[in-house]
Amino acid sequence: MQEGSSDQQQALTPQQIEQRQQLQRDADALSAQLQTHINQLGPYDPGLAELQLDLGQTLLSLERYEEAADMYMQALQISRINDGLYDDRQIAILQGLIDAHAALQQWTRVDDFVHLRFNLQSRRHSPGSTEYVDALLEHADWQLQASRYSLLDRPGSDALIRRLYDMQDTYRQLLAAAQERGNVSQQWSILQVLAATDTEIARHVSYQSAMSFDSAVPRYVMQTVCRMVSDGNGGSQRVCWRERVSNPDYYHSAVNQRRNQLERVRISLRDTQRDMQQLLAANPGFAVENAEQTNDQLQFIERTQQELQRELRRSSLRDW
Repeated sequence: MQEGSSDQQQALTPQQIEQRQQLQRDADALSAQLQTHINQLGPYDPGLAELQLDLGQTLLSLERYEEAADMYMQALQISRINDGLYDDRQIAILQGLIDAHAALQQWTRVDDFVHLRFNLQSRRHSPGSTEYVDALLEHADWQLQASRYSLLDRPGSDALIRRLYDMQDTYRQLLAAAQERGNVSQQWSILQVLAATDTEIARHVSYQSAMSFDSAVPRYVMQTVCRMVSDGNGGSQRVCWRERVSNPDYYHSAVNQRRNQLERVRISLRDTQRDMQQLLAANPGFAVENAEQTNDQLQFIERTQQELQRELRRSSLRDW
């Protein structure tokens, strides 16, 4: 451990070494100040949370992620004891917990704290308000990352696809509210999330095997099988029995289900693309100011639609 630490120190520039040493001094000072505060005012004083938050951030900068996560958790407990379960100041603490556990690649914990952060934010704002939508977009960013890199579920899982469809429904409703307010920037952000959600649904549906689809058609059927076997006297006899075999109709049904879901995504993505183009046409100032970003997004959607068309053509071919 010491040798590795020495190698890491040698890889740093003198300025970076000095910055790291200063961070270590800051951490030591904050730790001493925290202990003094506890000794003087007790372990539940409300002033502790601010010190713990500062120390957590410093430990995070030092890449001491487990210690940072522990310190943020202490700050969260102190804040809840003194300010209740839904105080706004907990949002900064939760962000620290998200950052620390993300650095540790503890994705389930990240998901817990992201949901808790949104729960707090949603209590502050009425559904459909600009602030509420901004918080939900931040929440969507995590959900899409978790889907894209399969951080919480296996690729193509039914639970993951259902969550993505739920996201799609939610953001369609939010889009209507943003259109009523005339918030162009927020409308564009929601449309981007819708396009990304459609893309993720298509990716996970394509990943699913035939066994993943629910079908009214049975997966197996009983079939009579007959063979000629020796009768032991130099002759032969016909022997028949019943055995369970794969039902080819089931696979036809599964392929049709996949094709239908991909077509549904393609239509949704086409509608999103149309909404984006109409938004840009109705707001030329926004279109000019964000030309590079909007063009890149529209080109990405066009490529995705072409890939979906190819996938749909391939799925229509019988390969059994």
